[in-house]
Amino acid sequence: MEININREEEYVFIDGLTAEEASGVWARLLRECPNFEVDFAFNVGAKVPKEFLAKIGASLLEESVKMQLLPENLAEQPTADFVKIDEDNFEDFAAHHDKQSPEMYWNSDRIWETLPKWEIFAVYESTNISDYIMFSVPNATVFAMDGKNTANKKALLHLAAKKFFVISQSPIFFYAEKSVPDEQEIAGQMGFTPISNYCVYRIIVPS
Repeated sequence: MEININREEEYVFIDGLTAEEASGVWARLLRECPNFEVDFAFNVGAKVPKEFLAKIGASLLEESVKMQLLPENLAEQPTADFVKIDEDNFEDFAAHHDKQSPEMYWNSDRIWETLPKWEIFAVYESTNISDYIMFSVPNATVFAMDGKNTANKKALLHLAAKKFFVISQSPIFFYAEKSVPDEQEIAGQMGFTPISNYCVYRIIVPS
């Protein structure tokens, strides 16, 4: 189990909580972190302590399939007219991202504060963003992909993989959300393969 407490933001991320550890961890949160937002993350395979999560009132935030791509498996895709998101056009991205993903930890304020660590590319429709991808090369992970145009999303995911494989031959990871039906299909066509299920539960610690 891993616990990361950000006291400045009143946020806690807990990865891999077990039923045996649950009561002690919850007692600590009640004591030390009242009013903090807490995300409990699980790679399934791991046994999720659903009875404990239901008892404290945590709600399911995300269900995803963790997928992996090796460089030799990357399938070519048609390109799209990308725009890199930077300081000059960040407001366009922020408006789209926060509307489409209001529950995501990485909201536009947090992304802005750490913008150099991200690669964000978007496709515009007229003057508004229609599709985008956000990924971290150092973490080898695609953190968010959103849009309604399947061809654009394929092209954006391909772009992320190509940029990563320029500097590393290690696998790249993508969390395909189960609530977005085409994400697993798009990633599979790209050469990604599923390796595990992943879920996140969220709660505000009572004061």
